[in-house]
Amino acid sequence: MKIISLLIVVFQATNVFAQEAFKEPVMILVEKGSFEMGGNTGEKNERPVHEVKLHSYYIGKYEVTQDLWRHVMKTMPATFAGCGECPVEQVNGKQINL
Repeated sequence: MKIISLLIVVFQATNVFAQEAFKEPVMILVEKGSFEMGGNTGEKNERPVHEVKLHSYYIGKYEVTQDLWRHVMKTMPATFAGCGECPVEQVNGKQINL
């Protein structure tokens, strides 16, 4: 939820740039629910099968591009960097100071 909130604030703060260079963010609602995660075999940190429950939340409909990430965060954590229109990957809480 913190990442989503950060991106919304960033888009609001850089609205002029976002309108000129990037599409406005489209947020979609993911309804609350639950699913089974893990397994009874495999790696120790994957056991046992357990239920995960999620509250409803909003998430960006489209990936954050490398160009947008670079513009806002002034860094590039992506392993597959060099493609401005490609999604940024390898992001974790340390990169956004969570």
